[in-house]
Amino acid sequence: MAFPSVDYSSAINSFDVLISPLPKTVQKSLRYRQAVVTPTGCRFVTRILVSASTETVWDILTDYKHFNHFLPTVISSRVLKSTGNCHIVEQIDSRTILFAPVRTRVCTENIEIPKKRINFRLVEGDMKTFQGHWQLYAVEMDDHPGMEQTLLIYSTEVDAGSVFFEKIVQGLLMDSLKANITAMRDEAERRSLNKRANFEVVV
Repeated sequence: MAFPSVDYSSAINSFDVLISPLPKTVQKSLRYRQAVVTPTGCRFVTRILVSASTETVWDILTDYKHFNHFLPTVISSRVLKSTGNCHIVEQIDSRTILFAPVRTRVCTENIEIPKKRINFRLVEGDMKTFQGHWQLYAVEMDDHPGMEQTLLIYSTEVDAGSVFFEKIVQGLLMDSLKANITAMRDEAERRSLNKRANFEVVV
């Protein structure tokens, strides 16, 4: 589902206008700061509202080397190569499937459009298809004017190369998408609070 046209040169977008094309149930969940995953076949769109600036959220998204410190399914993450705004990142995830731990390794090429978007695609790894993007929108809510907030969107296409994926893994993947984007929100808000606290101490 397409979002209304967004002009990034204007720093803040209306949250209500931005989510207006979405179903009412999704809008309600987002207002209550819940992560929402919308699946369409092998494509998943995950959204969450973050009480932090786009700069802080961007710092979280690009903190590739420390994903394993705050993302629950990531046990290892490292940058293999960086050239300008392009970064090759190796990530190892661990999930429990049918009571057994399953590890997944992927290497992705991440192209950054600073503080706006990250496009990624699979370079090598255990998936048949893994590609998509992260998108950030600076937003303002009518009932919280002036409060720095970001709508974070993670759109990904995943194909494990097996029909088993569709029937069993889809639900587990949706759970891990929710858990990871919620952990990103929590880490962004933690860092945002720390910044404000440090600023107050200095002042």
